[in-house]
Amino acid sequence: GGLGFDLKWDMGWMNDTLTYLELAPTSRPSRHGKLACRPLRSERWVCPLSHDEVTHSKGSLVEKMGKHGGMEFYDRLRLLSALVGYQVGSVGRPLLFMGSEFAQGSEWKCRQPLDWHEGEQPPRRQFCTWLSDLLAVYRHHPPLHAGDSGRGLGASDDSFEWVESNKDACVLAFVRRWRRDRPVLVIVNFGSQEHR
Repeated sequence: GGLGFDLKWDMGWMNDTLTYLELAPTSRPSRHGKLACRPLRSERWVCPLSHDEVTHSKGSLVEKMGKHGGMEFYDRLRLLSALVGYQVGSVGRPLLFMGSEFAQGSEWKCRQPLDWHEGEQPPRRQFCTWLSDLLAVYRHHPPLHAGDSGRGLGASDDSFEWVESNKDACVLAFVRRWRRDRPVLVIVNFGSQEHR
């Protein structure tokens, strides 16, 4: 019965992640645990970055990045790139709202067209290429999605494993697995320091 849509929007993932990323880099370590305590196996998830977060004076996604830390545009764009990497690597289907694919600068308005011309700016064009490449990786590597589709369950027990959650560095790392496919290691740096 019904429409056959059996995925659940993980609003907790969206709210916790965006609240964390709005903070100044020095304030993120105290909230880092919110990213690593998500229940993974009870539902079949969609990880949305939805319309609800980019309207009603809340700002666009790129405006949200580090907004309490006075970050420069390029640092906010780097952080948004890390966010979509985290979203695509996480358990659940990624969902972006229109305008997010080119890091639109202003929030979405239902009576105005998107600011498509912004997508021609070199940094935003690079972001769009990054997102396109990232979604191609998602599509072509079953460990990033196949284990999320258990019947009535979320991630299968062996499809996700935490490797690192370093609150001081604001770094997360986890492995996604599926059957005999090569595992995918996802490392996300939400901090302001480069790590090698």
